[in-house]
Amino acid sequence: MTTAELIVTLEHSAPEPLLKLLQEIQKLELEHPHGHPSLTKKIDRVATTTAAMSEQVPLPESLQQWLSDYKQNLSTKAAKARERFANELDELLRPIGLRLSGALPELHAGLFTIEVDAEGTKVTLWYGRKQERLGHLALDSSKVKDYVEKQRKELGAKLVFEKFYAKLTQAYQRAKRSHNEENVPITNVLVEMAFLLQKPVFYEDPRREYYIEYQRADFSYDLYQFRDSLIQKGLHLRVATRVYNQRSMYLWIPERDEGQGSRYSHLALRGA
Repeated sequence: MTTAELIVTLEHSAPEPLLKLLQEIQKLELEHPHGHPSLTKKIDRVATTTAAMSEQVPLPESLQQWLSDYKQNLSTKAAKARERFANELDELLRPIGLRLSGALPELHAGLFTIEVDAEGTKVTLWYGRKQERLGHLALDSSKVKDYVEKQRKELGAKLVFEKFYAKLTQAYQRAKRSHNEENVPITNVLVEMAFLLQKPVFYEDPRREYYIEYQRADFSYDLYQFRDSLIQKGLHLRVATRVYNQRSMYLWIPERDEGQGSRYSHLALRGA
C-alpha cells in the first residue's frame, strides 16, 4: 500500500496529527523520489504516535502493515546507498593514492576514518581511528573524496623539519616552566605550539580573523611525519595509561600511513 492510499483509507478514522504526519511523508516522497533524511525521523514519529494509539484503540491492519513495510524499505534503501557510496568512493580515492579498507559503517582511507550513518544519508570524517572529528558531509562520494584530499593537504603546520623542531623546542620549554618536570603533558605542548605558530599580526592585535588554526590533528600529524628525526633529537613520548583516559590528557599519534597508532600523555625533549 502506498502512502497516498493509506491516507485515503484513514481519512475519516485516524487522528489529525497522524494524518498530518502521513501527508508530510507523502509530500517528501513526491519532492524527493530517491529519498530524504527527514523520512526516517518522520517514520519514527509515526511509530511513536501509533504506539500511543494502540493503548487506546486497535490499530487498523493496513496502518501496521504500511509502517512495517516502510521501515523495511528505508532500511534496504539505506544499505544499498551505503554500499554504492563505498564502491564509488574507493574508485575515486585510488587515483590520489588512497584505498578504502574496513567495513561499513566504518571505512578507512590512509590516516582517515569515514563513518557512514545508519540512514545512509550522512558521513563523518575522522582523523585516525575516530580520534579527531574533522567534519560532516552528505553521502556524496565525489564531495567526500574532495574533502579527504583537502584535509590531507592541510594537515600539519607545513614547516620544514628544522623550523618545526625549533618551534617544538620552544613550546616544550615554555610548557616545562609551569610543569617543572622533564615529561610534560603533551596537550600543554600543543597549546604552546598553537600560540607560537601565529603570525606577528596576531600578537599585535589578537583578533579571530588573524588566528591560524593548529589543532590536535595537526600536531599529531607533525609529530608523526617527523617522528624518526625527532627521536634522534631526543624526543620521548610516554604512552597514555588508563589514568589518562580523558581527551584533554592525551594525543593520538599514528604509527603508519594505514592509521594504526597509540595515545600518548606526555612528551619530553631530552637535551632541549
